[in-house]
Amino acid sequence: MGSVKYKSVIVIFIIFILVYSYYLLFDYQNQGSRWVESFGKTKAVMSQSENFSAVLLGGSNLAYSLSASQLSQETKLEWFNFGLPSEGYTDKNYWRYIKETIKPEKRDKIRVVVYSTLALYRSGYLKLRNEENRNIWGNKPLGKVPDTALAVRMRSYIKLSASYENESYPLPTDYGDFNFEFKKCNPDYKASFDREQDFGIIEDWLHSQINEMRGLFPNARLTIVMPSEYYGNYYNANMASLHNSQFIELTKKYYSDGINSLIQKPFSSKSLTCDAIHHASNKGRHIRTSELTKLINSYPNF
Repeated sequence: MGSVKYKSVIVIFIIFILVYSYYLLFDYQNQGSRWVESFGKTKAVMSQSENFSAVLLGGSNLAYSLSASQLSQETKLEWFNFGLPSEGYTDKNYWRYIKETIKPEKRDKIRVVVYSTLALYRSGYLKLRNEENRNIWGNKPLGKVPDTALAVRMRSYIKLSASYENESYPLPTDYGDFNFEFKKCNPDYKASFDREQDFGIIEDWLHSQINEMRGLFPNARLTIVMPSEYYGNYYNANMASLHNSQFIELTKKYYSDGINSLIQKPFSSKSLTCDAIHHASNKGRHIRTSELTKLINSYPNF
């Protein structure tokens, strides 16, 4: 009798291990980021046939909120938008993508680089970014624990429908810009305000990013943009002013040679955003891009 029970337990245990292993593999292969991969790879392919002399770099704030097409019309440069969700999740991922996508001979001809990043806003974000193990499309490596619990995945399948569409990005337009024609903006989010207070980590990170861009684009003028967000009643003007002042002092102290900075105004209305505080709507994108245009056109010899 005891032998039969023991064998039953062994069989159940083996079945559990097999099912669990299968789900781990299934979870690894279905992390819900295929749209990120399609978005990024489509940009890479499109960029091969484009002759651009200026680039937009950064994360989703840039993908949504700055227009390479508008900049190409309003400046004397031809632009391409290389914004990716979460800036490729790690700096190493993103700069590898840029290096592999834009060939050296093309990078040598780039005259202006605009880098728009939220990394200086989010408290603790830079530390977490350094610890991130996702690949450029947001997939975690195969591990002992699934990224998404089975119960959560089953619930999401039940209400799959529009939620996935709302999270995903449509394929980009010409110039690599976000395609608002196929995106329904629904600014149904809670506004917030945050700033990274550790300027030691900011300085180290900024120095590293600038060195990467200088190495990749040796003949380009660099502009670092602090993007617009919508804060509503959460906006802390004193904290924002202090943070902006420290950022400007840092750029002047270490990076004044051939490097500019632009701190963009907060969005005045939620209607200027799409689905997050840092994602502009089509109208919000026009406003942010127009502000950047004025700076670019003020550069000598541009």
